[in-house]
Amino acid sequence: MAPKRSTKDKFIGSSKITGLLSSNFREFLSEKNIALVMFYDPNCPMCQQMKPHFLKTTFVTNREGQSFAAVDCTAEPELCREEMINRLPSFKLYSKGRPVNVFGGRIDYRTLKKYVENAPNASRIPVRGELFE
Repeated sequence: MAPKRSTKDKFIGSSKITGLLSSNFREFLSEKNIALVMFYDPNCPMCQQMKPHFLKTTFVTNREGQSFAAVDCTAEPELCREEMINRLPSFKLYSKGRPVNVFGGRIDYRTLKKYVENAPNASRIPVRGELFE
């Protein structure tokens, strides 16, 4: 069996950020200790403004087992509905495939870095509102 290749997200354009589709979304996330996923529309001005912040987050964040990925909601609308994405861009944090937190709109790389570095492991998913108080 050939190894599965991760492909970089075309919108972000970095090999540090995996482009996810319905076909690889669940498997990718279930294998990652912590994964931050950006859900976006490539034509959305706010998404375009957030792109450099998301990319910078991949370089400044320091957490063992961290991963970064992105989903184009224009290409994967059903996946975005299933993940209850109702605002773009949205950033959703997962631990071993389990959702930890979701945040949308304008967020800078420092805030994204904090979310990833302070996220709980899958064995301790917090009660709503507990994570970053």
